[in-house]
Amino acid sequence: MSRDGTRIPYFIVRPREARLDGTTPTLLTAFRATPLAIVVPETPDEVIAKPVVYGFAGFPLMPYSGPMFGPGFSFGGEDHVLARNVRDFDKDTIVRVRSFYGALRVREFRNWLKEPYRTLYNGKIEHGAQYVNPPSSLLPTTYYGPDSGVGLALAHCCPNAKRVGAIGLGAGTLAAYGKTSDYFRFYEINPQVIAIAKTSFSYLRDSPARIDIVLGDARLSLQNEAPQQFDVLAVDAFSGDAIPVHLLTREAFALYLHHLKPDGVLAVHTSNSYLNLPPVVQLLASEAGCDAQMVTNDDNHRKLIDSSDWVLITRNKRFLDSIDSTVIIEPIAVPPGLRMWTDDFNNLFQILRPVKFKQRSPR
Repeated sequence: MSRDGTRIPYFIVRPREARLDGTTPTLLTAFRATPLAIVVPETPDEVIAKPVVYGFAGFPLMPYSGPMFGPGFSFGGEDHVLARNVRDFDKDTIVRVRSFYGALRVREFRNWLKEPYRTLYNGKIEHGAQYVNPPSSLLPTTYYGPDSGVGLALAHCCPNAKRVGAIGLGAGTLAAYGKTSDYFRFYEINPQVIAIAKTSFSYLRDSPARIDIVLGDARLSLQNEAPQQFDVLAVDAFSGDAIPVHLLTREAFALYLHHLKPDGVLAVHTSNSYLNLPPVVQLLASEAGCDAQMVTNDDNHRKLIDSSDWVLITRNKRFLDSIDSTVIIEPIAVPPGLRMWTDDFNNLFQILRPVKFKQRSPR
């Protein structure tokens, strides 16, 4: 049991023939949610995972070699979890790297026309996709399609050359909107993401815009920079189950607006299976004296477009009027009692979504 009372199940992951008598080095693995075995590369295609003990949250992998159970301890016959064909996890994988910031994979698939495309994952969260060959490779995809909130912001923000900031690089998809006279500035904390975007995807090198990538924590980087005068600043760092809360506070939003032009647009990607983020963003926008509208688009798997929710924050009434009749704008309901997040306060429990399970349609 963790310090906050959370019970975390642990699993032994081992070859079927291995003995649990203290003679076999074993991986003791903690899971925050779904009890599925993680199989190390040395194990065969068929493994046994048994629930073991409850331990501290925050220690996802712990080596163990020693007696684990006292006299009289036993499992019921139904406690086994059998994982078959675990090597399917690596099927179609062309890049796989891991760092402090997570496990990244690039997988290559083919669509119904046998056209190859690649998808970037951080864990199980998709962070961008691109067709391999032009002209399809030049099109923005996933959460950044033309009808997405950020796509509309980039299309309607200004008729001339634009300055665009983006927190979170992913596959570099937003660069697909760049034109010769434009400037795009990406902020990315994970150097492995930058390397993958440059080598496994072509959005960055194919874009005619001038592009800079700033390595490091986005908020710290922005604090050390002169005002960037962005027309659009996209904040895309909240898709996973562990969000960087320091990028979603009153102080962070004041910094974002400091780097925007007076009529600029702050686009916050709020698609998240676990957290209801739009109300948090609404409170922050209201505190800053800005209007906020949530733009939702449907998926289109043939174009590699995923459904997404973006909250657009601006003082630019002209911009809001220009998109009002062309897209799906959802109201943002703020739960009673929800407090504005600051550097001193946040509450994830107030915005937890009910758990839902859905089957993704094949592309």
